[in-house]
Amino acid sequence: MTQVDTLPVSVAIEQAVSAIIEQYRSVPAIATERALAMLALWAADAIAAGRLTPKAADATFVRLYVELDNPPAGPELSDDVDQLMIEALALDDWALSSRPMSTSCAVWRSGF
Repeated sequence: MTQVDTLPVSVAIEQAVSAIIEQYRSVPAIATERALAMLALWAADAIAAGRLTPKAADATFVRLYVELDNPPAGPELSDDVDQLMIEALALDDWALSSRPMSTSCAVWRSGF
């Protein structure tokens, strides 16, 4: 039996972001890093499939960046995740250009 989720992708991604934010200060860094990598892949796939606008994805990652950067500090995240966040924060800019989204970020190859 096939089940179809009628929840819009933008809402589902916001729920995932809320879960990452809520758990960030209480879980090991690797758990947050894996969640962020999966979120970025999910957002990229949704954008490519036309289920999520780059502007909505960008706003979501801005919220995530601000929340993770606010005190109190959580576990130190890797440089690869910093690079991933930079890439994610450029989603809206990517949509305005004709260039393909970069997949050269080390996070994609880092084994998350």
